Amino acid sequence: MKQIRIMALGLALSLALTACGGAQSGQQGNQQPEANHLEQIKAAGKIVLGTSADYPPFEYHEIVNGKDTIVGWEIEMAQAIADKLGVALEIKEGKFETLIADLNTEKTDFVISAMSIDEDRKQSADFSEPYFHGGQVVLAKKANAGELKDAASLNGKTVGVQLGSTGEEAAREVEGATIKSFDAFEAAVLDLISDRVDAVVADYAVAQNYAKSYTDLVVAFELSKEDYGVVFRKGDDELREAVNAILAELLENGTIDQLIAKYEAAAPAQ
Repeated sequence: MKQIRIMALGLALSLALTACGGAQSGQQGNQQPEANHLEQIKAAGKIVLGTSADYPPFEYHEIVNGKDTIVGWEIEMAQAIADKLGVALEIKEGKFETLIADLNTEKTDFVISAMSIDEDRKQSADFSEPYFHGGQVVLAKKANAGELKDAASLNGKTVGVQLGSTGEEAAREVEGATIKSFDAFEAAVLDLISDRVDAVVADYAVAQNYAKSYTDLVVAFELSKEDYGVVFRKGDDELREAVNAILAELLENGTIDQLIAKYEAAAPAQ
């Protein structure tokens, strides 16, 4: 009798566990799959842009209606992307050299900051298709520009660059040059004006912008060519593909060309 009771109790316990397991399985089966990043952005109603706003005319600070505002042709492009996605654009400013780290720690959703597509960056982030073809040039004082004709002429010179930029990479390939890196590009320009560096490496449009502001500066020569892209977290394929489609549309309908012309950001033909 005792043995029968034990068997009955075991059977009841087994049935109870099976029932619980079935209920749990059913609950798991009814759970919705986790939304991808693009779906999360649309659900939140905003997309957070990471940028370093010290690189006019791409992105920079300007007083608009009495308020300090981040503006620039890439900022307008980012706004167009947000509009096409149907969400608001929120801008989060950071240091250029930490923008990808901020992206990967989910402080931002994507990065647009005149960032060149290169193999080192591809190890930690994904890029859109190129939307801009640019080049790194050497900015110098007019009084010294005559002696700066090519990379070889930088031998023995002190060259200012922005930390983490491809301008820094290009300058470091110059034999015999001493490289001085700055968190903010404007600090490099101020050192050039004060004769603490002999030249500065920057994107052509940025160098031209500073040459217009400081009339004793001039673009001396082109150092390298490169393509810019929007930056995403590794594997964020849905967002990357959506932005690629928007960029293709903005290129096709002339919006990007209009913004480049508006801000005089075009690189020279040669």
